[in-house]
Amino acid sequence: MLLWPLMLVLAPVSGQLARTHKSVISLQPPWTTVFQGERVTLTCKEFHFYSPQKTKWYLEKEIPRETPANTLEVGESGEYRCQARGSSLSSPVRLVFSPASLILQAPLSVFEGDSVVLRCRAKPEITLNTIYKDDNVLAFLNKSSDFQIPRASLKYNGAYHCTGFNRSNFPVSSNIVKIQVQGKGFIILQSELVKRRLPGVTEVEREEKGGLEYH
Repeated sequence: MLLWPLMLVLAPVSGQLARTHKSVISLQPPWTTVFQGERVTLTCKEFHFYSPQKTKWYLEKEIPRETPANTLEVGESGEYRCQARGSSLSSPVRLVFSPASLILQAPLSVFEGDSVVLRCRAKPEITLNTIYKDDNVLAFLNKSSDFQIPRASLKYNGAYHCTGFNRSNFPVSSNIVKIQVQGKGFIILQSELVKRRLPGVTEVEREEKGGLEYH
């Protein structure tokens, strides 16, 4: 006798969840900052288990595009959104295709407790040197371009960037990656410029907020 009233209560809640479920964008490779000329594949995931036959894609104020499947390969900086069949519009994902010679890469988002890799990537003319958190040295990058966060927690909140030297032995600095732990997960916001001055050098801003070089 109790089953029918219970069904009446649960039905509206289930319908509400279905209406409000967001599409989610994943990246391959998983970085939100890459070098100019590289490509990133976006995948639009939805609530249902099957892959959508048609997906709408939005890039800022441009006219929406529609693809027959749920993937889209891109090479242009900007904020991307998608809408899979049966789901609402996703949250924006900002990609930066940087012309800089040194970039710091991080995944779009991870959950608290996960292992996270921050990757410093340099063009051939740059020698990697150091990765920083809040302007404090974390590690020297002589042997590896990766910095591993073994288990994400609140102590890893902060602003990260890496540095190197060009062939003239002038310092070069990457974009800043900000990490802020929120509950059981944290969101990584990338591509902010390093805002500081070093003695005797002049800042030169790179396009698309990719990084700074010092001359």
